[in-house]
Amino acid sequence: MKQRIISALIAIPLFLAIILFAPQPIYLAFWHLCIIACSYEFFKIRGLSKINSLITAAVVGSIAPVMFYLYLNGFFNETYLLLFCAVMAYFVLYIWLIAVPILFRKYAKNQQFKSNNVYIFIIWLFIISYFYLFTSSFSDEENYMLGRNINANPRLLLLSVLITIWANDAGAYFVGKAIGKHKFSPIISPNKTWEGFFGGIVIATIAMVIMYFHYPIVALCIAPFIAIFATIGDLFQSMLKRMAGVKDSGNIMPGHGGVFDRIDSWLAVGSIAPALLLAGLLTFFMIFGFPSV
Repeated sequence: MKQRIISALIAIPLFLAIILFAPQPIYLAFWHLCIIACSYEFFKIRGLSKINSLITAAVVGSIAPVMFYLYLNGFFNETYLLLFCAVMAYFVLYIWLIAVPILFRKYAKNQQFKSNNVYIFIIWLFIISYFYLFTSSFSDEENYMLGRNINANPRLLLLSVLITIWANDAGAYFVGKAIGKHKFSPIISPNKTWEGFFGGIVIATIAMVIMYFHYPIVALCIAPFIAIFATIGDLFQSMLKRMAGVKDSGNIMPGHGGVFDRIDSWLAVGSIAPALLLAGLLTFFMIFGFPSV
């Protein structure tokens, strides 16, 4: 517990400083390092050696940032890039709505089932690419300093999403500890309960309504979505660790595990949110016609 407290006292202020105050290059570099570190841990628990995990993580974790850099410097036509990302968005939706639930079901039936490494690799590539797309969309350099209006500052909007995820985690833990009796996923995560699951949704919703009290209906619609996919992201990581027979994905934060342990819920929410938006745009254009290029 002492290690956890010390790590949190160091990490939280540093994280908030980067999220709220860092100029765009530092902000983007931070998330780039996060997805590389997270990818390294992912490939390591998938059985790759340390050096191969590092090389693969560096390559895979740089695809989305490099594309974003090229886009910022005018190397891509905006319309065609949007179309390309929107098409890929359908696969991200497939991952979280179909592929991951199927993996959950297979693991629950047979904990020794062998997953296709290429398939898991592709799933991971799309998840981290869309997560970076999500976080980079809040990097507006002109508004990186704290503003008076939470709705006008992109960094505060991102922070409000993360606070909602934290509220869900805390609510699920404390409600589950207090009244949890019915197991949510006894094979993948034995400590989770249905009472904790719904408690997390309620606490997350309350937190977002407080942050956006001027838009309660929006908060009431968005917060449950965030809480549900945050839980799915956490379960996905728990399954991967159980398949690998490890407790933590890494040890970069003493008492807290690895980067993947800290942002597993973020990855799910941050990848499916832009995927839903872009897939919706593509569907709209397919029905009503594409804008002229």
